[in-house]
Amino acid sequence: MNTAKSQHGEDKTSPAERLAELCATTLESATGEVADSLASIARRLTEPLRVVVAGGVSSGKSTLVNALIGHRVAAVDAGECTRVVTEFRYGHPERAEAIEHDGTKHPVSLVGKALPSELPIASERIERVVVYLSNALLERMIIVDTPGVNTVTGSNQTAAERALGLATTDAMAAADAVVFLTPHAREADAAILDRVIELGRDSGLTSANCIAVLSKVDLLSDGIDALVSAERLVATTGERLHGRVSDVVPLVGLLAETIEAGRFTEADASTVAAIAAVEDELDREDMLLTAQDLIEWPDLAASPQARKHLVELLGMYGIKTAVDLFDAGVAGAAALSSRLLERSGFSALRNLLLQRFETRSQILKAHSAIQELRDISYSAGTEGRRLRRQLERIELDPAMTELGLIDAVSEFADKRSILPTDLARQLDTMTTSTVPTQRLDASAEDLPDVALRSIAAWAGWANDP
Repeated sequence: MNTAKSQHGEDKTSPAERLAELCATTLESATGEVADSLASIARRLTEPLRVVVAGGVSSGKSTLVNALIGHRVAAVDAGECTRVVTEFRYGHPERAEAIEHDGTKHPVSLVGKALPSELPIASERIERVVVYLSNALLERMIIVDTPGVNTVTGSNQTAAERALGLATTDAMAAADAVVFLTPHAREADAAILDRVIELGRDSGLTSANCIAVLSKVDLLSDGIDALVSAERLVATTGERLHGRVSDVVPLVGLLAETIEAGRFTEADASTVAAIAAVEDELDREDMLLTAQDLIEWPDLAASPQARKHLVELLGMYGIKTAVDLFDAGVAGAAALSSRLLERSGFSALRNLLLQRFETRSQILKAHSAIQELRDISYSAGTEGRRLRRQLERIELDPAMTELGLIDAVSEFADKRSILPTDLARQLDTMTTSTVPTQRLDASAEDLPDVALRSIAAWAGWANDP
């Protein structure tokens, strides 16, 4: 590998590229499990970022995966597919395979593009299912759907831990980043998230590469706009999960999946119009009180089956929102879909994923690789000592400042050190943005002065006994 240089002569190679080169050099003299682990790390450094979607049972993980991919491919109903780790990668031809713990592969027949509810072999024998799709997002990141974290036991605990990067010598499926879903933001969810981060600790998982998603805010809404109603919950959840995640985002998962997967059709838009034809305010309120009330309401132009289908697609929040939009002059599947997507919160989440994770993918992958290489070095004898020295040189390079930020987040999240509020806030900002002016909350003109004051503040804190 040729090392790129700037016009001033400094090394401009990315952290991931330098670590891949280190793996290649070390591999020349490595053998056995060490060689296998090095090859695995080198391969992952050249792959897209690996984003794990985690959370409790029925938290909406597969629903979010479907929205991200833009097709209802992940299983959302109870079945074998929901009990195994499923990895979605870019590939053509589109296909799926179940991989046993010994590496044996079994083809899985996709139904359209969707996974079947049952797999060709027992889930206990499966390490993971891999689905290859010709999808633009999957060219940029690998998405891993996991079993419910709070009910992981026995064999699927091993699978979840592999997906989250815990203590396997090859660390084949370590997470570079995590999206943690919680429908209700209960106290128990903090403990579940602690478990997720613990599973990924060996691969360098910190709050800097974790996002929490309130995945069913429509069920908690007391008004027509679930995202507005969720603002207070987002704030309290952010406080509760501080040090565990870098952001909390509200989402109406079912609505996002339906619109992004293109499941809302002109026939469904006609059903919305039929419901909106009930103009009496009290009648409409009674009709939309529950799903059963809507399905059984007499004298609607839309059939009960069409109404039931609409409930399955949008949920009651989505239907009420669609009816209000229709009243405001928004009609037809395309126009309603666009506005419903806005009300789902999905666009904001997708943009955050791309800005926070995809644009920092080289740094996040490098951080994971360093943790794994350091672990390997202690089982590699003399070659391991040489490997640690090389890692230290890479970490001390000023160009690797980003890696230090991630380590700092981990240290303060673990409360090994306590930061003043203003410095803690600045650390959060620095790890969630790559733009210097945003990182220091300063204009371009004021940036040098603000940077010097920040350096002085950090130095003062570090030197305070």
